[in-house]
Amino acid sequence: MATSKSIPGVLEDTVKGEFAIRSAKGSRWTTVLFQPSKELAPNGDEEDEEHAEAESGFELLKVNPSLKRLVFTPRRLHSGSYSKRYAHIHTMELEGFVFEKPTTPEDVFGLLESLPVGFTRDPDFGLGLRKELCHIVVAVEDIQGINHLVISKKRPTSINGNTFVLKIAEFDQLRRAMNACHKQALKGAAEDKRNLAFNTLVHPLNPARYPERSRLQNERTIYRVLEASAKSKLSDKNQIAAVGVVTSNSAELAERHPDVLMQLHRQIDLVNLDQLITRVGALIGKHGGESQWQRFFAANPFILSLAFGFPAVLFQQQVSVGGGKFSGVGQKIGDFIVTNVLTNNLALVEIKTPDTKLLGHTYRSGVYPPTQELSGAITQILDQRYRIQAELTQLKENSRQYNLERFSVECVVIVGTMPADVEQRKCFEMFRGALHGVSVIRSGSTGARHPTRRPGASVQPADRDRRAYEP
Repeated sequence: MATSKSIPGVLEDTVKGEFAIRSAKGSRWTTVLFQPSKELAPNGDEEDEEHAEAESGFELLKVNPSLKRLVFTPRRLHSGSYSKRYAHIHTMELEGFVFEKPTTPEDVFGLLESLPVGFTRDPDFGLGLRKELCHIVVAVEDIQGINHLVISKKRPTSINGNTFVLKIAEFDQLRRAMNACHKQALKGAAEDKRNLAFNTLVHPLNPARYPERSRLQNERTIYRVLEASAKSKLSDKNQIAAVGVVTSNSAELAERHPDVLMQLHRQIDLVNLDQLITRVGALIGKHGGESQWQRFFAANPFILSLAFGFPAVLFQQQVSVGGGKFSGVGQKIGDFIVTNVLTNNLALVEIKTPDTKLLGHTYRSGVYPPTQELSGAITQILDQRYRIQAELTQLKENSRQYNLERFSVECVVIVGTMPADVEQRKCFEMFRGALHGVSVIRSGSTGARHPTRRPGASVQPADRDRRAYEP
């Protein structure tokens, strides 16, 4: 048994154990045994397999120069004993590398020095991957049945039975990327600790002179986070944080990248409409009363913009006249008053339930007249328009609301459900198409793809992509 007495090279002053080299007759494999020093030998009276192995030495590696293969069992030194380094990977192999047959302890150290970057080389602490690269093994061990890892110059990355083959080029690329992540994390942690100490000890003494410090983020930080999370769902906190970042930078985003901001706005609108369609369907299914629908539109006032075809804002609901103010006690003249944000022109909204019947019995073959409920709702909103026009000046003065105009007060009646019968649909469309100054919009549908508008109304972009509020 040849033992090492003087260790040349980098490991000369570090390795404390001894080597023994064995070559079986007729075999191309050479086995290197390692005997740990007494300093590293396990303490205590308990005798188990690991302790016994450490006392008598263990197989460090096997090498076959002709096949360009080197095999070892990954081990680690813990509390004075050697144990398996990984949970499921029992052996690791280097394939396609040039190795010389070791005949002396000096040859063994030369062999250890030639291991690829990323591998541990000090047998006193066991062979394997460096600690910062352990996640490579953890990832491989997620594959059931794998217990042998090969780093190869010959074969591509693949799975072969119980063996995971990792191409050396991919290993090196992954190793460099992991090292960069590790260094960046250490650098960031060090800066965070410095800032924490400063903010805790110095900042409170004179906040004006010593403002709080925070780590400056790299310009690609958020990009990398979102890119990494593209294939996995962000947590609720991270989603809210991302929205906060966009919100706080919205002005600059609008100036420098208006197209991106508009695309985001459009996507939000589409998501809101999807949710809105679901809520409308649920409300229709419950056969809610007028008060429920009024609350629904009050909570989602942007729907009214879709109804009018111009940017509208909710001015007030449950408006009355005769009480001196818009909110005063008097006769109610409308469920909602909205205003055009561009012209301040008023518009009225009257809401009836989807259960309201739109058409009556057949008048002639294929001809259906409007019901009393529908014609009554139209007459009601026309009367409301007359009243608001007559009393607007006094209402504005008493309510101190001067930015309202009555150039052409538009009226919208949201009522009923589109009939399923084709002839009834025809009669309904002809009737409401002939109305002047009043738009009739159904609050429910039997399957029409798009909301129907009064003639000449502009179509918002969202209407072309969703059924809006008429599911």
